[in-house]
Amino acid sequence: MARVAEKEDGGPLFTAADRTRLTYTSCYCEENAYKLVEAALAMQAADGGAPPAASEGVDHEDSAAAAETLEERSDGGRKLFVLFISSRGRAVPIWCQKAAAGPAEPVVWDYHVVVLDDGGGAAPTYVYDFDTTLPFATELDTYLRFAFPAEVQPQLEAAYRPLFRVVPARDMLDYFASDRSHMRKAGGGWQAAPPPYACLKGPRAPKPMMLHAFLDLRLKPGGFDFLAPPRTLPQLRGAFGLSKVQLPLGARTVDDVHDGGGGGGGGRG
Repeated sequence: MARVAEKEDGGPLFTAADRTRLTYTSCYCEENAYKLVEAALAMQAADGGAPPAASEGVDHEDSAAAAETLEERSDGGRKLFVLFISSRGRAVPIWCQKAAAGPAEPVVWDYHVVVLDDGGGAAPTYVYDFDTTLPFATELDTYLRFAFPAEVQPQLEAAYRPLFRVVPARDMLDYFASDRSHMRKAGGGWQAAPPPYACLKGPRAPKPMMLHAFLDLRLKPGGFDFLAPPRTLPQLRGAFGLSKVQLPLGARTVDDVHDGGGGGGGGRG
């Protein structure tokens, strides 16, 4: 696992003030995450740290480990992870998204990708989501409470319940690849304008299009052993040492929490 440079105050590596200088392309959240991780590790090298090494192999054979604390956090050092979010039905409602029809409504993405900046141990874990209405660096506990309200989750059909794949930053850079074919229209045009740089392909990516493997929510997608099993929302909270969310008394429906907020839009984060 590649370490990243430390902040003296224990705060996030990036803040809202940094957002405009980071690479961002609308509707290409997986590439935005890749580029943010690249920028963070470049900061490490510029600060005199050792250049990022090859991925340290993490054994994901035991699928029961999905419910445990992340092994990669055990040494207490600061690390980055890329979080792939989807559902069994490839339709996951996420609140506090800029593309929402209203402030109380979710956007139903086919998938979404964000970056986790984990301080290790008791230090906070921050979320970098270019598409949220929450602050650019929001603590993970706060992000999960607002983006995936606990009061709503029991009401969701199984196909819409969020699932999360945690990918160590180095594995993302090594194995991820995208030829952007998923963003092509049937006639050959683009659903959304692509980034200006060349298609991404990590040095260990076995083929030009690996996005589908990262989004495959089976325990062992396509035989790619470097991909950990997906986690449920409670499992994700447990993996990062967060307490179980208790539903407040009297808040048991979507209307109670969101003042009537309902459906969302489609598309990609």
